[in-house]
Amino acid sequence: MHLKTKIFGVLSALLLLGGVTFAATPQVTVPNSIAGEDIDVRISGLFSNEQVDLQVVRPQQNSVIMTAQADEFGILRSTLHNLHFHTAGDYSLNVFRDIDTVSQDFHVFAGPVSAYRSEIAFRDKSIEADGEVEARFSVTLRDAFGNPVVGENVKVFSTRNEDAVIAGGTSDEYGYVNGKISSRTPGVSTISVLVGEMLLFEKPEVVFFLSDSPLKGVGASDESFGEYLKATLFDDEGGADVAYFSFENIKTDVVIGQNITAKVIARDAEGQVVPTYRGTVRFSSSDDRADLPADYRFTAEDQGSHTFFLAFTFQTPGNQTLAVHALEEFRRAGEIELKVTLGGDSITIPPGEEAISLITPRPGTYRSARVTITGEAQKCDAITITDGPTLLVEGLDVDVRGNFLYQTPRLGDGMHIFKAVCTANDSLVSNEITIRIDQSPPQNISVLVAPEGHLEKGQPFTVTITADEPLSGANSIFQGILTAHEMQGEAFVATLNAPQESGEFPLDANAADILGNQTDFPNAAIIIVSGDEQIPGGDGNGNGGPDTVAPITADNLSAEGGDGKVTLFWSPAKDNVGVKNYRVDFSDTDTWTEGPHEDSNLTPDNRTQWYIDGLSDDHEYAFQVIAIDAAGNESEPSVVVFAMTAGSMHTAAPAPDELEKSGGTAPFWPIIIAVLAGGGILLLSRRRAA
Repeated sequence: MHLKTKIFGVLSALLLLGGVTFAATPQVTVPNSIAGEDIDVRISGLFSNEQVDLQVVRPQQNSVIMTAQADEFGILRSTLHNLHFHTAGDYSLNVFRDIDTVSQDFHVFAGPVSAYRSEIAFRDKSIEADGEVEARFSVTLRDAFGNPVVGENVKVFSTRNEDAVIAGGTSDEYGYVNGKISSRTPGVSTISVLVGEMLLFEKPEVVFFLSDSPLKGVGASDESFGEYLKATLFDDEGGADVAYFSFENIKTDVVIGQNITAKVIARDAEGQVVPTYRGTVRFSSSDDRADLPADYRFTAEDQGSHTFFLAFTFQTPGNQTLAVHALEEFRRAGEIELKVTLGGDSITIPPGEEAISLITPRPGTYRSARVTITGEAQKCDAITITDGPTLLVEGLDVDVRGNFLYQTPRLGDGMHIFKAVCTANDSLVSNEITIRIDQSPPQNISVLVAPEGHLEKGQPFTVTITADEPLSGANSIFQGILTAHEMQGEAFVATLNAPQESGEFPLDANAADILGNQTDFPNAAIIIVSGDEQIPGGDGNGNGGPDTVAPITADNLSAEGGDGKVTLFWSPAKDNVGVKNYRVDFSDTDTWTEGPHEDSNLTPDNRTQWYIDGLSDDHEYAFQVIAIDAAGNESEPSVVVFAMTAGSMHTAAPAPDELEKSGGTAPFWPIIIAVLAGGGILLLSRRRAA
């Protein structure tokens, strides 16, 4: 066989030299697959050791190109990485040779239903409790990558037996199952969806009100009271006097796997507590396997100190450091040394106290902000459930079989420790279940381009994407081509080529954490390609001379109205050297004009959150942001956004010419207080109009 292959290669080469085109047509074998799985490709009929380019064309019509080589028998075997196949649909594999191109189509099917990515959506979140009016809802089944899942049987049920729930049984081609619910009993119902033996983690609420309720039609809240206050009462970072942080109330002798508590205090140079500190802190440790709290922003209620209950877990024995830093100024820091050992007594429930047991949720990390707590209580009629130091529910009824079920409110990102106690006898306690909520996409992404500086036309360069948390995947989008990065250690790396023309070219990136929380980073880097012409003030290679490149315009500008002030948020602008700070231009909406403005604020650094105070109440203002680099080069102004200060029924919105592009509605933050009296419900609400 080996000799025949060599003879065939020699004959083919001679025929080509003689002007005759002759070659066997390669046979391409690409199996259908499931989203997120590697695909093994086999190509036969190539020349011995022939190199070819493989192009995978995705359903979105973007493509990935890689080079592969056949073996001495003209057979090429290659494994295509699963990062290229997160989207279900029709794909094509093109094999580019010097003499021809061969293609093969294949299909990627959706994976199994994901409890995290699937959704339940209500058209009406409140209806009359007359048994006739129906609240319609839809269940959308998706896999871990957001693809709709077809043909799955769905069961929908309510937490109240009095409710009538009707829902279709099988998901359609879009992953949808439609349903409706009605009731004659006023109250709040929580809807759960069972797919096979798996319970979806999203559990929305619907309010049933009496027909004579004065505020009927108020929607059930998807946001907690605390979340609302945080958004409404957003304050400045404050704490300019903070010199360092101290750890208190923390054990220094720690057992592996033990959850420990620590208090962090912001102090000035004299060691006094700084009660006005409103900054955000981040934890780090010499133990790279340690489980640490997520970033935390101090509030006015903290008064300069915050206790993180059972939020730290260490996994590596030895002397380890635990450090905390202020994100706005990393020189504000604190550190403590801990001794981590293998010993220590395990936490046990005393004999006779096993009458209460928690069954779900399972320990682990969850993407859903709500979970269902279930358990058994054989010697108790009502129980109290806590989340660390927080009381979740008191006096929860246990049914006649000794079972109980509780749907939590929205939980914040971070660690949660659930425990149940008998309400009438606090000596009867349950086991503890520890989970972590992670709904935040990767935030602190580093995109490193090498070599630095200006590139030559067509020059290869590498793009390395890292984050301060584990990533499951990362991509670059450059010149309209999406390139999946390969994992190298904790980084994701890809090699790209500079364009064949000079100029400045933005490179976008996206990244996903291990739970699939994904975020996009437009203009993550600017690739500058040198031409034959000289760069003004330089030597033609980006060396010497002043910086004359203006930053890229900041995007995603939004605004939140407050009491006499408006808080602004935007995505970082990109610059060839770096953005130094931002200028916020603003004025009364009636006097807003394009161009420079007399009313403006300059941020002290390149932070992307800023508030304007001293504004009139119940008044509308216009805002835009300009990025400025160290040389004073200014970007083009951002889009204009409008916001009302407190006292108005309006909310922040993009400029009128941007509304059509957004295709969405502004969020609302309702607060519902339900007072049950005499079989009726009184619904009180405060909301920002959508």
